[in-house]
Amino acid sequence: MNKDYFIKLLTISVFIAVAIFSWNSFVSKLANPHAWFILPYFMISTPLIHVYFLNNSEPKKFVMRFMAITGIKLLFNLVIILTYGLILKPGAITFALSFLVIYFTFTFFEISQLMKHFNIKDPKTK
Repeated sequence: MNKDYFIKLLTISVFIAVAIFSWNSFVSKLANPHAWFILPYFMISTPLIHVYFLNNSEPKKFVMRFMAITGIKLLFNLVIILTYGLILKPGAITFALSFLVIYFTFTFFEISQLMKHFNIKDPKTK
């Protein structure tokens, strides 16, 4: 990993923090104060998973490892959302939506950075 990766990660994190703050301030009826706990979770887990992929980049096993980690991550995230929903039902929908938006944002970032690192070109741009 390099400095550029962390700058991009921090930029995305700041953007999401501003979005959470704005949402909670201006759409107070649908605000969820627990949405702030989602951001550090992804700020920590995304670089850890990225480092794992960089250190285990053997071509023959990479796809299998990527799919396994993505599946495990998805199941773990589902457990987080369901647990929150069972404990705090009134805010479950807004929490789940916030979680999914942040999840997709960080997943897009993770995949784009891996593609950039392994010099994988988008098939649409030849």
